[in-house]
Amino acid sequence: MSKTAGYILNVPGDRVPQLLQAISFGEILAEAVPEFLHSRNWPLVAFISFKPGYITHLARARRGQRAATGLRRLNFHQPWELPEPVAVSQLLPLISSKYRKKLKIFLHLGGLLPHAAFQEYSQALLKLCPSASPSLERFSKTREDLLKSFDDKTRLGLAYQKEAVSAAFNLAGLNRMPLEKWDFLVEEEADWPPSFLDGLDTARLREDPMITNDLMNFPGAELVRQMMLGACVFEDDETRLTITMANRLALEEQLGVDLIYYNETYRSFVMVQYKAMETGKDHNGPHFRLPNEQLTKEIKSMEKLLDYLRQWGPTKNRHGFRMTDNPFFIKLCHRLVFNPDSSGISSGMYLPLDYWSLLETDSELVGPKGGRLITFKNVGRYLDNSEFVNLVRKAWVGTSISQSEQLIDLIRKVTETGRQVILAIKSDKKKAK
Repeated sequence: MSKTAGYILNVPGDRVPQLLQAISFGEILAEAVPEFLHSRNWPLVAFISFKPGYITHLARARRGQRAATGLRRLNFHQPWELPEPVAVSQLLPLISSKYRKKLKIFLHLGGLLPHAAFQEYSQALLKLCPSASPSLERFSKTREDLLKSFDDKTRLGLAYQKEAVSAAFNLAGLNRMPLEKWDFLVEEEADWPPSFLDGLDTARLREDPMITNDLMNFPGAELVRQMMLGACVFEDDETRLTITMANRLALEEQLGVDLIYYNETYRSFVMVQYKAMETGKDHNGPHFRLPNEQLTKEIKSMEKLLDYLRQWGPTKNRHGFRMTDNPFFIKLCHRLVFNPDSSGISSGMYLPLDYWSLLETDSELVGPKGGRLITFKNVGRYLDNSEFVNLVRKAWVGTSISQSEQLIDLIRKVTETGRQVILAIKSDKKKAK
């Protein structure tokens, strides 16, 4: 399930004073290391040695840009100094014979530890330095086994929630690194199954003043606050993103969406329905079959609401300009798998609802047996993650200001009972100019 890895960084003697000084100043650190392969979306733990033969620090790391021919930047931040340096000679006897010889080489030369070797090394280090638990325990085999104990329905639900939350981060322009810190409670009194928001270490109670304030700036959201299952606030110097999870049924029935994204600066809603593609075993590759009874029902809900919204024309205000009056999109993505240690967002294709309606009746998509498949090859055009983000972030697409006012009123009426839907509210700390 997890692709978390470790990196053994033996700092050269001439670099030790400079890096230690940078740590004392709280700087973001980087070191040129031999080229290695590891996705930037997956966690990487750096085991740092400032003293030959000892591990002295731990840090979250990330594979960076090329540093020179054959070299790669290893970026790491918030290094934590072990209470006492741990000697490599003490670690090796605690590692199983299967990995001991390989790890001995890694500890001497440095480099990337594959996932299984990383787990062995982490567990050995925890035995000698229990205080490293906050940094390493979440990547342990015990935790991995607990994640595997989730049934298929729970895993899929968490995968969809995570995808919607990741998309909200992308749309708001926030770094998705906080999503890598997801964990779950195993105490008997904990809610089950867990929600994705519950597992984020920045999750706040819904009574938190910051969340209450954001929701009060979202007209008609008093009932959303009452019905939500969890809420989090994330922010940087320019942007604040409030994410809440509404209840289970009516929002989905009325709107047919999984993510409702509200750009408070431009007072614009965009709504996205996620659908997973089937894994292709032939030349078609990943595909989505039509007709799909559930999606047909959801699209009818979208179209009904769209007819209602079109009673209100475009706002005569430059901030209210939109390229289209249809705020609905469908995202077809590869089969979703819940990987809590990844900050990545799934690849796929965003399709405007109007375009989807044309796909449903396009004779070129009919197969030899009368069925329809939508694939990356035959869909013609679609928006990828970056293209969709660029359109939504500045509200080139979405509801007009006058439509948003009507939509807010409808949401207020249907949140008393509702399917799990992610509602994300993005506000700029600097107003639109």
